Amino acid sequence: MSMEKEVRSNQIIQLFKYTPCLKHLSTLTDCNVNENYISHTFPTLTRLQVKIRESFNLSEIDVFFSDFGRLRYLDINTGFTLLNGYEWEAIIQNLLFKLRVLKFKMIGVFPQESIEQEVGELIDSYQTSF
Repeated sequence: MSMEKEVRSNQIIQLFKYTPCLKHLSTLTDCNVNENYISHTFPTLTRLQVKIRESFNLSEIDVFFSDFGRLRYLDINTGFTLLNGYEWEAIIQNLLFKLRVLKFKMIGVFPQESIEQEVGELIDSYQTSF
């Protein structure tokens, strides 16, 4: 299923109430997991293609992805630096352990005075044996 309009995190749960056998989802979301967010397991979803329009912190992404433990394919497109390689490694090993393909596109904005160092550290974080 592909949705052109933004779907809030809680609306994804509502979507699965009406489409419980959904295997593929492509959408724009905010990944907002505030105090109103209700965790839900999506047992049939194996492919998620998501555009994230807002920034969020590591604890929010942990909560959001804990609902998608059966994903085999994850494609993320975001307009900001999402996570470094070490953080992705932890998420995949602990929450998305069935994941086989991770594709992501992120645009990072770094302070001009430390751009080389920060970009170098980000790239280094993805150069592990994992």
